[in-house]
Amino acid sequence: MLAPTLTEELLQIQATARRLAASFAERAAAHDQDRSAPLENYAMLREAGFFGMAVPKEYGGMGAGLMGWAVAAEELAQGCPSTALSFNMHVMNTGIVFEDPAIAESAKRLFARKVMEEGNLTCGIASEPGSSSLLGGSFTIFTKARRVDGGYRLYGQKRFATMWEASDLAFMWVKEEGDERPDGAMAVLVPTKGEGVTVHDVWDTLGMRATRSNTVTLDGAFVPDGNVLCSVDSWVGAALMKNGAWMYGAYTNVYLGVGVAILNMVKELSAKRTAKGYAQPMSYHPDVRGRVAEVAAELDAARLVLRHAVAMHMETGPSLATLEAFVKAKYLTGRAVAKAAQYAIVACGISSLGRATGLERLIRDAASAAIQPPNEDFCLDIIGQMELGLDPAEIAPPIKLA
Repeated sequence: MLAPTLTEELLQIQATARRLAASFAERAAAHDQDRSAPLENYAMLREAGFFGMAVPKEYGGMGAGLMGWAVAAEELAQGCPSTALSFNMHVMNTGIVFEDPAIAESAKRLFARKVMEEGNLTCGIASEPGSSSLLGGSFTIFTKARRVDGGYRLYGQKRFATMWEASDLAFMWVKEEGDERPDGAMAVLVPTKGEGVTVHDVWDTLGMRATRSNTVTLDGAFVPDGNVLCSVDSWVGAALMKNGAWMYGAYTNVYLGVGVAILNMVKELSAKRTAKGYAQPMSYHPDVRGRVAEVAAELDAARLVLRHAVAMHMETGPSLATLEAFVKAKYLTGRAVAKAAQYAIVACGISSLGRATGLERLIRDAASAAIQPPNEDFCLDIIGQMELGLDPAEIAPPIKLA
């Protein structure tokens, strides 16, 4: 397994993302403390052309695909993890729309116009209250779409509506009334500022506070016919098989960037910290060296598997092998980032956890790495099934069904 070589275009994307991240870092603490949306960061991403990161060139976009976002996300997350994780939803939506063959050409051109010409920012919401990603319950759709003249009215509730307030459109799956297909669903673009939309400000969390991942109630929100992207027999199958690379792989790069940021801060703080009576900083201590080495090795390994999965997807498209590679990458990244956060506290000491250093914020942002869907237990279950060649239909549910 070899890490893909970055082309000149990808190196330019990386350099631009690194420049943006340096600016994001100046405001990250304030947005974290206030739970405020980093609107100026989104504006900078638009100005840099990143809104079109995954929009193909023939539609007027950058055409960098998942590898372009992999490179950019790792850098952006080192400046402001919340911005990178939020904006990932926009890039993920874009990748899904233009790579999914079930989405009509007219819908692709509509999306391109909304993003490239009108500068719309999109968010993506899958979860609904009461679901659990550990049980696969996040894939159950209860939000109803009622047919009316010219489109649909939506009724239901979505949670973890990341970046909703800053966005213009929301990509989501809904269930049309009368649809008797068990997993049948429609993909729609919902205007976020329209009538019938209520945002509940409940996102006061440990980390990733500026993502503004609030709960949204839809009570008659209108979706015009033109904003219906597709209808599928099984949205679970569509999500995992066709869109798994974007749904699972895209934001894994964000958490990788958080881990790298923690590691870099450990290096910086330990190099500055010299105990009284000693001539060398704590970076010379063998325990600090060992912890830095272990985290660096695991982050590099996670990046290698992740970039390998991205390259597989871009070369061959969706497949079970590609899905397994992304799930492995997610598991390895989550474990590496958790270890980085744990070791940072020991290596840098309690004084490093003051807010002035920024390390404690990164540690809080890292806390969700292992549980962001697919969480690490679900990852292991999927990997185990694939490695053992098991039939998912023959596996009993982990806990009793109602």
